[in-house]
Amino acid sequence: MQTKKMLFTAIAFMAFYFTVNAQNNQEPKPFVIHTMYINRTGATLKMNVDSLLEIFKKTAMDANPYFTSSKIVAHMWGHDSREVLMIFELKSMNDLQAAFEKEFSLFREYVKTHKDFGDQWLSLFLNPEHHSDEIYGVVAE
Repeated sequence: MQTKKMLFTAIAFMAFYFTVNAQNNQEPKPFVIHTMYINRTGATLKMNVDSLLEIFKKTAMDANPYFTSSKIVAHMWGHDSREVLMIFELKSMNDLQAAFEKEFSLFREYVKTHKDFGDQWLSLFLNPEHHSDEIYGVVAE
């Protein structure tokens, strides 16, 4: 009886060990989060910021083949309403450089034919007092 308990415990422990190890070997889903603060001046207060952000998402994020998903989140309540988060999930960490280059390329192509958009975008985000690019990995969903 004691031998059966020990054998069962050893098998259960090994199964748990291999399950945990298998989970650890998976590459985490990489998310990149750009945090930017909108320049709030007299000119930018009159802009439809949501529309500009939607255009950017459609042209530079949704069209990017290296992203599996993307969101732009604007601050609603809290310490600073100027904060905007641009969040995208990469297919792989190996795609990081190519994803940034493609995003910039798509943005540049759009601005070539939509100069007003480019000017408004620059006035919103040129010389921001805060900007960061962070990479996160999904731990639980």
